Amino acid sequence: MVNNLFSEMQKLDFVQSNEMATIPEMKGPGFFPGCIGTINHDVNIKDVDVMVLGQDFDSLENYKKIDAKKGEIENNTTWRNLKTLLDDLKIDQPNCFFTNVYMGLRSESKKNTGASPASKKAASEFAKQCHIFFKKQLHAVKPKVVLVLGKETAKFLTKAFPNEFTKWENIQTLKQFYANNDAVFNDIEFEGEKIRFVFVLHPSMSNTNRALIWGKGSKDEVRILNKALNK
Repeated sequence: MVNNLFSEMQKLDFVQSNEMATIPEMKGPGFFPGCIGTINHDVNIKDVDVMVLGQDFDSLENYKKIDAKKGEIENNTTWRNLKTLLDDLKIDQPNCFFTNVYMGLRSESKKNTGASPASKKAASEFAKQCHIFFKKQLHAVKPKVVLVLGKETAKFLTKAFPNEFTKWENIQTLKQFYANNDAVFNDIEFEGEKIRFVFVLHPSMSNTNRALIWGKGSKDEVRILNKALNK
């Protein structure tokens, strides 16, 4: 199934992508499409309950450094923080499909943070392709829960599902966003099934910045996310 998704991804028209590069192969465990979408080498995602959703994979330069067998998980700050969060939320990591909304690699920059080049106006037609492809990912995985990593990923969803994510359209500051606990989750119906989307701070965010929102420690964050997951 992951191999089928990868083949579909390679058919996207990257000429319209605002300098995003296509990906020649998946390299071991890690986020799809640069890696296989799981934390191990199991490519069977048929019975996965949780989709963990990022913005885009990485820069072309960083992708070239990934070991084809080990993948991207080792010695990676984002992964270290993400795995801690999943443990805190009691989410079984092998029961997750890790993927992104914008396909391809940032080809013109070493920077892998901030808004994706594919989210810019110059890539509007490519973004529409990614909206369609994301729905193909939902169809393939059929998750019960989607963990939405960061504001940029949330903004993508407001455009992919313009009538379903209205309360996520005007995220000004993360602190203000979390002041309303009910804003953290959003339920939609897709192909006759309910999917709960839960917004979380991006795992790459520094502890200093997280403390500006939560104060010291992560207990409040985990409490609110658990409430959203179990509501």
